[in-house]
Amino acid sequence: MGMFKKKLIEEKPEERFILCLDGGGMRGIVPAVLLGNLVKLVREYDDTKPLYAHFDLIAGTSTGALLALGLSTPPQYLNIKKEEGTDEIITFPLVEQTFMEKLKKIEKLKQKQPIVITRGCEASHLLDLYKNSGAKIFPPQTRLFGQLIRDKYRAKPLEDFLKSFYSEAKLSQCMVPTMAVSYEIQEGIPYIFKSWDSKDFYTREVARATSAAPTYFPPVILHERSTDKKLTLVDGAMVANNPVVFAYGEAKTLYPNCKKFHIISLSTASSTFSLGDEEFSGGLMAWIDPSKGAPIQKIYASSQMQIADYMAKHNEDIEYTRVDYHVAEEKFKLDDTSSHAIAKLEEIGQIVYEKNEEKIIDYVEKLIKKNDFSHVQPPEIIQKEGEKEIKQYEEESFIIPEVSIDFKEIIEHTIIKENNTKNISNTIGFFKKIINSRIEKEPIKNSHLISEKSSALKNMENTELAPFVDKIERE
Repeated sequence: MGMFKKKLIEEKPEERFILCLDGGGMRGIVPAVLLGNLVKLVREYDDTKPLYAHFDLIAGTSTGALLALGLSTPPQYLNIKKEEGTDEIITFPLVEQTFMEKLKKIEKLKQKQPIVITRGCEASHLLDLYKNSGAKIFPPQTRLFGQLIRDKYRAKPLEDFLKSFYSEAKLSQCMVPTMAVSYEIQEGIPYIFKSWDSKDFYTREVARATSAAPTYFPPVILHERSTDKKLTLVDGAMVANNPVVFAYGEAKTLYPNCKKFHIISLSTASSTFSLGDEEFSGGLMAWIDPSKGAPIQKIYASSQMQIADYMAKHNEDIEYTRVDYHVAEEKFKLDDTSSHAIAKLEEIGQIVYEKNEEKIIDYVEKLIKKNDFSHVQPPEIIQKEGEKEIKQYEEESFIIPEVSIDFKEIIEHTIIKENNTKNISNTIGFFKKIINSRIEKEPIKNSHLISEKSSALKNMENTELAPFVDKIERE
């Protein structure tokens, strides 16, 4: 029994590192800037491994998922510059015999195979996603009344961009475990895309689903190729704009023996929505009033972000580093592609980094000590996945049911009849009838209000409707 007297080497508790990226449309410029700074910081510690390889899981929602997929997709598929440097080969040292192996007097020592860590995309160039392609994703739109009665943008420009950026890459080819959050509206449940259980999705399909922001883009219809299950998906921000809770849940399944998850969560520097009592009049229209930013939607989005933060901060399994800062005087919509907005958001990204620099450095100092890279997918497996033929489906479009109403003509006639277009509250009741009729898919009852459009109304800019149209389009 002498061997029991030997002091057994105590294994270090397993630790894993997770990167989470928030949603927020063009505000993704902020985490893109932060990722560029992270790379620089890692290099300052003479760590030459690509950024993606340091993370055991990369998770994103909406624009954050586009960045996550950009980081972990093999660079030969991406329309972006590849990292400089040669691929690294890491050979793990001999591992200690387990206690049971010693009891059984098994002399054979185990040795892990060398791991090749290939170069990824140049993380700092992910910023070009927004600088060069923002206006392609969010083209100038001329739809009357914007998002009031239809999606603000057509899907094709977004889909064309995603195909050009991710090419024919498959989700299963991600170089490290990567996940993206979406929401399935037919069943009313979150839907998590996972590279380790890819259901044979293309990367571009995942990006389209996770970024299908309601009122901005129509939902997307996809099929799980392994099951033929049909999915109708919208933006993951509907359930988790900050994907940290879902990332933790998936990481627990991936790494059941892990004792500590070190999570760094990069925000898009969005402000917490608040509404003073003097701004709120009550009732259905007050809650969905576009001139106030649709309060019910904004309050819900802010509250679920707060819940995610609270749960992560109070979980003993998690060491949570939230990188966030709100520049109060700057507010930009998720589809603002103006040169001013892009420049300011880039500047805000740098401010967010500087405000959080100390805790980011603390996180990186732990990150660079990581010596287990067994989560990195071998190049030969990535190539094999790329060669695999997968089932193709005919493209399906999400069709919005037609409504048998000429909304434009009704609104024009009604507002002129009211003779007070500057005060939106005068038309609130009529809008309510329109919304209700659209929901019920029935024509509005007061059809006698519709009259032949006069020639004076043909040019919208020269009518009393113009101030109202301008107000709605700005909101």
